[in-house]
Amino acid sequence: MATVVCFGDSNTWGYCVDRAADPVPRLPRENRWVSVMAQTLGPGHVVVPEGLPGRTTVFDDPVHGEHLNGRRLLRACLESHKPVDVLVILLGTNDLQRRYSASAWEIAQGAGALLDLAAQSKCGPEGRGLQALLVAPPPTRVTGLHAPVEYMLERADEKSRHFDAAFSAVAADRSVAYLNAGDVIESSPVDGVHWSPEAHRAIGQMIASLVAGLTKWPRSAE
Repeated sequence: MATVVCFGDSNTWGYCVDRAADPVPRLPRENRWVSVMAQTLGPGHVVVPEGLPGRTTVFDDPVHGEHLNGRRLLRACLESHKPVDVLVILLGTNDLQRRYSASAWEIAQGAGALLDLAAQSKCGPEGRGLQALLVAPPPTRVTGLHAPVEYMLERADEKSRHFDAAFSAVAADRSVAYLNAGDVIESSPVDGVHWSPEAHRAIGQMIASLVAGLTKWPRSAE
C-alpha cells in the first residue's frame, strides 16, 4: 500500500467558486482533484488530502495567522502520516498576494524549501527519504475582476505566468518530478484563482498518472 500526501491550499481543499456564498463553499468530496486521483489510482494507494485555504509556501500571513505558513506545518503533517511514499506539493497562488511582495522565483524557492524539509524529514518508507512531485499552479486570471481581488492580487497574472520556468528549475535542482498545471487546466474566470469541477477532474487524472509511476514499487506499510 502506497501513501500519497497532497499538501496544498484551497484548490486542494476543494473550494467551489459557484458556492462562494455558502457557509462552507466546498466541492462534493468525490469531485475534488485529490479524490479523482485516488479513484484513478485505485485500491493500492492511500491518498491523504492536506489542503488548507490561504496556505502559503513559507510566508506568515500577518492578517489571518501563522498557521497558514506551509513550512510551519509540513513536518508535523508528514510525521502524522508516515511512512509516506510520495508528497505532492501544489502551492504558490496565495504567495502572490501583494502583502508578500514575492516574485515568481521567490515563490518557487519557497516551494523548494518545502521539498528540502520533506527530504530531510526521513518520513519515507523504513525511515528513508520520500519521493516528491512538485506542481506549479496555473496562472491566475484576476485582471479586470472586482477591485478587492484585483488589489489583493496586484500583478498576480503577470507574475504567475513565470511559475512554470521558476518551479521547473526548482524541481530540476532537486531531481524531483514536476508538473506544470497550466499545461492541463486554467483558473476559473469567475474569481481568477480557483478551479472548475472539470479542471479538478483533469488535473486529478494527470497527477494520478505521474504518482503511479513514482509508486510503481510501493514500499510503505498500511
